[in-house]
Amino acid sequence: MAQGYDTDQAFPPLGARTDTGTLFGQTMGLVAVTAALFTLGAYLARNLSGGWGVVFWIASLGCLLATNLTVRQSTQLTLGLLFGFGLLVGVWAIVHGVGEIFAAFSVRETGRRAERLVG
Repeated sequence: MAQGYDTDQAFPPLGARTDTGTLFGQTMGLVAVTAALFTLGAYLARNLSGGWGVVFWIASLGCLLATNLTVRQSTQLTLGLLFGFGLLVGVWAIVHGVGEIFAAFSVRETGRRAERLVG
């Protein structure tokens, strides 16, 4: 004999549904703010020495791991950690020398390489 169950009890309602467009808009807003803070961090770190790279990398990793712990307790703290992560990764990227990688692929450099190849 098969035992039945009430589907209302097995799958409780999740509460208010969020419109997909609203959720996507909020997510893209958070991505934009984090990217802007990444840029700000890169600008602020333009004159720092390379020794600071490890410090900022560890701090950014700490922010990222802490967001996992705070996501259920405090939305404001989680957002602050997310934005701190963006800022610290921007600082780390410039201190570490990621700017040199991007410069190697610039249009100007590509033109110079093509001129050297052509002769």
